[in-house]
Parts: sequence; C-alpha cells; structure tokens
Amino acid sequence: MKELSLSDCNVGEEGGRAIGDALKTNSNLQKLDLRTNNIGPEGGRAISDALKTNSSLQELNLTYNNLGLETSRAFGEALKTNSCLQRLDLEQNIFDPEDGWVIGDALKTNTCLQKLDLAYNGLGPYSCRVIGGALKTNLWLQELYLDGNKLGPEGGCSIGDALKTNSCLQKLFLCGTDLGEEGGSAIANALKTNASLRELNLAYNNLGLEVGHVFGDVLKTNSNLTVLYLNQNNLGPENGRAIGDALKTNSNLQILNLGFNNLGPEGVRAIQDALKTNSSLQQLKLTYYKHDPDDGSENWVEPRTNPFLRSAYRV
Repeated sequence: MKELSLSDCNVGEEGGRAIGDALKTNSNLQKLDLRTNNIGPEGGRAISDALKTNSSLQELNLTYNNLGLETSRAFGEALKTNSCLQRLDLEQNIFDPEDGWVIGDALKTNTCLQKLDLAYNGLGPYSCRVIGGALKTNLWLQELYLDGNKLGPEGGCSIGDALKTNSCLQKLFLCGTDLGEEGGSAIANALKTNASLRELNLAYNNLGLEVGHVFGDVLKTNSNLTVLYLNQNNLGPENGRAIGDALKTNSNLQILNLGFNNLGPEGVRAIQDALKTNSSLQQLKLTYYKHDPDDGSENWVEPRTNPFLRSAYRV
C-alpha cells in the first residue's frame, strides 16, 4: 500500500502513537492523510519521531490535529534528518509563537521538502525571521503557506529580504498576517528582482496606498507572477489606476483579486480600459465598490468581449 487516507476518522492520540510506531519500519507508504483526527501532542510526537528514520513517506497531512505547543519543535528536529518527505501540512495546530524557529532552522539543511503549510498556527515574528533566513539559501522549498499567523511588519521584512535571493519558491501565501505597509513594501519591492515566485497571496494585510503603488510598478516588469491576491488592503482609486496601467503591458498575470479595496469609479475604469488590450488575465475580481451613474459600468468588459478573460466579478 502506497497511499492511506484516514481523514476525519477519530484516530485520536492512541491511534496516532500506533501509526507513528508503524511508520518506523514501514518502507512502502508514500502518502498519508490524517487530517482532523485529534491525534494530539503524543500522537504528533510519535509521528515526528518516525520521520527521523522513515525512508518512504513523501506526503504527510496533519491539518487540524491539536498537536499542541511543543510539537513544532519535534517536527523541526525530524526535518533535519529526514531525506524523503516532500509535502508537509501542519495547518491549524496552534504551536508556540516562537517555536516555529526550529522548523525554520531545519529548512537550512533539509534537501527534499517542497511544500510546507504552517497556516493558522499562532507563529510570531521571530519564527518568521528564522524561516526567512532559511529561505535565503534553501534550494528545494517551492510552496510556503503562513496564512493567519501574526508575523507583523518584521516578519514581512524578513520574507521580503529572502525573496531578493531565493530562486526556488513558487507559491507564497501570507493572507491575514498583519504585514502592514512596511512588511508589504518589502515583499513588493523584492518582486522587482525575484525570478521564481508564481503565486502570491497578501490579502487582508492592510497594505495601504504606498504598497499598491509599488505593485503597479512591479506588474510592469515582473515576468513570472501569474496569481496575485491583494483583496481587502485599502488600496484606493490611485492604485486602481496604477495597476490598470500596468495591466496594459503585463502579459503573464492570469488571476488577480482586488476585491474590497475602495478602488472607486476611477480605479475601476482604469482596469476596464486595460482589459481591452490585456492578453493574459483569465480571472479578475473587483468587489466591492459603490455604484453610481458615472462609474463607467456601461463600459465594463465582460469575459465574452475579452477572448482571454474567463471570469470577471464586480458587485
């Protein structure tokens, strides 16, 4: 058996310990899904201990298992020696705010992990600083999910600094991480030189006007980004115009979410105008802005009039 899915099966701590023991000697299983099983700290530690010697498991999903405050350390230590795990999901397990540094430290030497999901785990700026430091030299990690952690501006700056030199990361999700203007600017400016990132989610970060302007500049020259989420960031009409102007020449972006940014009639019209010539965008979301008789709605470019755009949403 190479794949085993036990998602939402009430495995519990005892079951988690048993699975951990089995993984120490099993040499066939490649994919294990244990989402939503409440295996707890003991089950989590048993599985992390098994990862130190297991030589077959490539994908492990432990999302929402109440692993607890100390288990992140155990997984960090395991990742330092594990040589086969490629995808690890630890979302929603509530770790200690600073204990994520052990996992970050492991990324400096781990040479096989390609996806790491640490979303909604209560991690703080220090953990992010260590993770960011590891990304400067890590040549393997392609997907990183840190949504819902309180990384703050400091964490955003750490990630932004790493993106200047990182040449491997392709997906970065930082939705709702309190980046603010400083953290958002650091990441946006890094995209002027970063050549690997394909998908970026910075939704719900209160980035503000300045960051939106930087993204307008970035989209004029960046030739790699295909997915960008900037919804709920108070970008305002001026940035709607800046991004619209960039979309006239950008030929790579396929998905763009600018919802709930108070773009106003001017910002919306600028993006409408860009859609007449843009040849790459396939999905666009602009909700919500106030309708009025002069908002340009009669000129809205529906998907059917743009041969490339598959879906466009405005409310």
